[in-house]
Amino acid sequence: MDASKQEILSVIEGEQAKLKLADAEQKLKEAQATLKADRSSAASDLASKQQKRDQAAFQVQLDERSLVSLALIAPLDGVVALQNHWQPQGGPTPFKPGDRAWPGAAIAELPDPSTLKISARIEEAERGQLKMGQSAAIRVDAVPDGSFSGKIDTISPTASLDFNAGWPVPRNFSVELALASSDARLAPGMGAVVRVAVGRVADGIVIPSSALFRKAGRTVAYVRRGSKFEETPVEVSRRSGDEALISKGLQPGEQLALKDPTLTQ
Repeated sequence: MDASKQEILSVIEGEQAKLKLADAEQKLKEAQATLKADRSSAASDLASKQQKRDQAAFQVQLDERSLVSLALIAPLDGVVALQNHWQPQGGPTPFKPGDRAWPGAAIAELPDPSTLKISARIEEAERGQLKMGQSAAIRVDAVPDGSFSGKIDTISPTASLDFNAGWPVPRNFSVELALASSDARLAPGMGAVVRVAVGRVADGIVIPSSALFRKAGRTVAYVRRGSKFEETPVEVSRRSGDEALISKGLQPGEQLALKDPTLTQ
């Protein structure tokens, strides 16, 4: 009887041990599944964080490139000239920090003195006297001893109206002249006077056009004789702007009146 009871207890304990083993195995499987899920989640989270890291690194590279592109390196020495910023109100003003620039806008220029050209305008009546490659003498008032030589580089094919020259509105041609040599003292925007030799006249006298007057159908000049001015007929060979070439009637060194002395004040 005791032996049978012991056997029954052993069987019961064996079944309980099996149940505990099965329960432990189930918990092990659940733990393994949880670990696998955690590992998968961790791997997914790691991949997501790595992707965010790569995106951040790429953005840093873009920002660094943008910063590098903001630094402009001058290709040569010189003075930077700010361009005008056109605004709806107030008119054009030079660009300043804070202004909004549209894509492709020219903010500043760095002129190359070795490529400076002289822009001039000529009346249509004088167009036929000019040709490409013609030599010219250039005077720049802003430069001490500012006399330069150059040649006509381009002449506009068509004339344009010059509304700043009064009425009737004249037609002018645009001319560009290339300097024979560069000069560091020259800067864009300076004013210049250009003289182009269109012909040579021996023994001619050049006087201001304001010293010529029309009297009784003749062209005359008033030459100083002692304390008075004497009316003297002259022959004009050529005129060019504010000057006239006299071929007959005057002698070098004579003093002329720039206003008609016969008119009462």
